[in-house]
Amino acid sequence: MEKLIVKFRKSSGNVKKGEDKLEVKGNYVSLQDRQESALVINFKAPEEEIMKISQFFSGPTDLEPIYMDLDDTGEVEYYFRGTTTPQEEGDIYKYSVTLQLRRGNL
Repeated sequence: MEKLIVKFRKSSGNVKKGEDKLEVKGNYVSLQDRQESALVINFKAPEEEIMKISQFFSGPTDLEPIYMDLDDTGEVEYYFRGTTTPQEEGDIYKYSVTLQLRRGNL
């Protein structure tokens, strides 16, 4: 059985260098619903993976569109709201991103 993949795409970034897309293994991701259509995406992964994820999310500005696709079910448009600083917990790192569902998707 194949593993779940969560894909992210941003409207900025260098398309030729692949800086506009990110794929993360589902076992590194947990989703947390918040009020007012906000979604917190928690990542727990080895340092190398967290650094790649945090680099991807370091470029967007507040309210920039970010598209998320859970295991090829189709992209859903969110607005970027912010991140946390990567935190070390032994040999695993934690990092969180907050997105807000675009009103047109409600």
